Parts: sequence; C-alpha cells; structure tokens
Amino acid sequence: MYGSDLIGGSREAFLSVMEKEGKTCAVAISISSLRIVSTTLPKSSLDGALRSLRRNVERRNRVLVSRRGSPTESRSISEAKNTGWKVARKIHDFCTGKNIRFSERLDFSGFTAFQKQVMLTTKSIPRGKAASYSWVAKKAGFPGACRAVGNVMAANPFSPIVPCHRVVRSNGELGNFGGGTPTKKKLLLLEGVQFDRNLISQDYLLK
Repeated sequence: MYGSDLIGGSREAFLSVMEKEGKTCAVAISISSLRIVSTTLPKSSLDGALRSLRRNVERRNRVLVSRRGSPTESRSISEAKNTGWKVARKIHDFCTGKNIRFSERLDFSGFTAFQKQVMLTTKSIPRGKAASYSWVAKKAGFPGACRAVGNVMAANPFSPIVPCHRVVRSNGELGNFGGGTPTKKKLLLLEGVQFDRNLISQDYLLK
C-alpha cells in the first residue's frame, strides 16, 4: 500500500495499491464516505497504475492524502485504506476470470444525471453478456445518444466495477477501450463471451 502526495483539488481520498502476480492495481476511496472514487485495472508497473489513477482523480477534483490527522481522521483513513485493499484484491481476482461481485458504493459526485445513469445501466450488464452503445443509451433513457455513451465509457473511472469492457458496437466489433482492445477481448473471453472470428457472437449481445 502506498499513500500519495497532495495533488490539488477540494476533496480527499486515500490511495491503496496492491501488487499481485506482477500486476499492480490502484484504488482511491473517499475518506468521508468510503465510496469508491476511482479504480484501475491491473497494470504491469506501479507507475502505470498511479498515472491512470491520478488522471481519474484529478479529473474529479480530489486530493489524494497520505498524512496523519486527528484520531477520528486517522480511523477514517484506516477504514478507507482497508476498503481500498479489499477492492484492489477483488479487481485482481476478477481479471483472472473469477466470478466476482462488486457491491461497494461508488462516488458519483460531480457526475451529470446522464453520466450517472449511463454508468448504472452499464453496471447492470450481466457477466457473460455484452451490450451495444445504442442499447445502453436506450436503457439509460437517452435513445440516440450513442456517441455520448461512448464518451462516458471512455472516461469511466470505475473499471471494471462499471464493466465498460462489456459495451461494444452493434455489429459485434469491440470498439475502443482504455485498457486496450486485447485486454477488452481477454476480459470478455474470461467471462464466457464467444467470438465469431473477431466479432462477438450475436447470441451474447443483449437485445
């Protein structure tokens, strides 16, 4: 576990980092609410994980803290640290194909109503299935907002808890993914999604 330096912003989150089998995962937890502010997929280096997390946290106007404060504050930091470790461990397990359920609360402060609804809709896509950008837009209550859904997915700070890797193009093409297209395909294969050549089989796409 590593605590970061202050990076600017107005709200505080504690950073937990876990390394497992040569991969590093970083999680930022709000100290005040213990809600998840941001996560990263396992990276090949600590620097890579921290860069990804800092980018997400700075975008959301947070401070990552590593200082000690009052006894009450110290207890809150300890709880945030432990929560972060648990989440990081679950993400590592998820990315090896284990059927992990994420029940932790997410920090949606600063999100628009549209962004939050798209995130919640994406979170509802079940393991072993994929959905098109148009499906997510329609289910979120914004039919026709496919491009805007893609923008929300591109800035998703909660991967893989909000499983943006399950959102693909209507024809079964994978589309873009912050962790890279090979990682997106690997995660879907681990979840049991089948491909016909390089396209997701239509049987696995939600209608």
